[in-house]
Amino acid sequence: FDELFDALAQKKLGAISCPIGVLNVNGFFDPLLELLKNSMEVGFSSGKAFSLLQSGRTPTELFENFINDKGV
Repeated sequence: FDELFDALAQKKLGAISCPIGVLNVNGFFDPLLELLKNSMEVGFSSGKAFSLLQSGRTPTELFENFINDKGV
């Protein structure tokens, strides 16, 4: 998780430009994605970092999200 959040911070700062995503096999990252969504909804964090993260339940879905830039 440390590397994921570090990558999101670096992308938010413009230090990296590559896409960031998680392959959410069997919903493994669902609790993390809900935590991020909830922290944004209650005003603890901005939607900026959340919008930088892509997810998909299959490699095809994840890559399609990168192409379409649909977010989580």
